[in-house]
Amino acid sequence: MRLTRRGRVTAFVASLAALLAVVVGAGQMADASNETSTVQSSSVVVQSGETLWGIAKDVAPGHDPRLVISQIRDLNDLGTRSIVPGQTLVVPTLG
Repeated sequence: MRLTRRGRVTAFVASLAALLAVVVGAGQMADASNETSTVQSSSVVVQSGETLWGIAKDVAPGHDPRLVISQIRDLNDLGTRSIVPGQTLVVPTLG
């Protein structure tokens, strides 16, 4: 198949756009992994009746509990599982 000059330019621009998307995506993934690895943490033992919401508010007052809960779930590989009394959780240390 033979491309016209316009077709070659279009293919070249599309290739550059795809390469740029790959580079930007890789950079964002690298930034995200650096943020995760620099989170300082401590641990708490879940008491009877405690919830992730309450724990998040205790360990990071003034921060959005939803974001802290997400960090707790990530740090402990909880997924959607519930917490149980006696369980030790790694929690982020936020100022």
